[in-house]
Amino acid sequence: IDPDIFSKLEELEREEGIREEGGVYALPDMTMDETLKEIREMAKQIRGKRFELRDDRRLASKKNKPAIPRHKQPKVRDRSVAKLRETMQNLGVDMSGTENANFTKSVVDLRRGVVAVGTKELKKPLLDKESSAIVKRTGQPLKRAPARDTMGVKNVAMKKKAQLMAKRDIAKKVTRLGLKGEADRFIGTKMPKHLYSGKRGTGKTDRR
Repeated sequence: IDPDIFSKLEELEREEGIREEGGVYALPDMTMDETLKEIREMAKQIRGKRFELRDDRRLASKKNKPAIPRHKQPKVRDRSVAKLRETMQNLGVDMSGTENANFTKSVVDLRRGVVAVGTKELKKPLLDKESSAIVKRTGQPLKRAPARDTMGVKNVAMKKKAQLMAKRDIAKKVTRLGLKGEADRFIGTKMPKHLYSGKRGTGKTDRR
């Protein structure tokens, strides 16, 4: 046993007392002001909304239903500027002064590009007899699936660029596949054996 163990223990206790008086082991003040509380509450609501949207996507992907044909009504997305304002205001975000914000400037029409709000009304497509009967019976406008060659195209310039790229790719592929390959290079037999394998002499018939 160390004979100086008690003196060392007293010295350690004295050092610990000095540390406690100096506030080394004191817990920091965890009190939150009103602003921090609001931020944490808003973050909690956003986190909960994100979880709800994730669960909705999972349930929608697990539905055991057949794919919708192209002549059926497409799924209508319930996104709008009014709903965005309402959602953000419920989360505590001040939406005043956003009348000229970016999300309120344009309406996207896949068949006609981007049309500015308030400039002109989109033309309604002509309806055949069957479609007119459906509209008259349901009382709601008929929604048609957008043309597949314009889906994902934002404006006319992008459409022209896509057409030019497709034209070049097709021409390149036709040129490459139209070249003469190894299978097209035929070298015929100079003396076919089925014609020159007979036993007859010179000047005789060369066929059997």
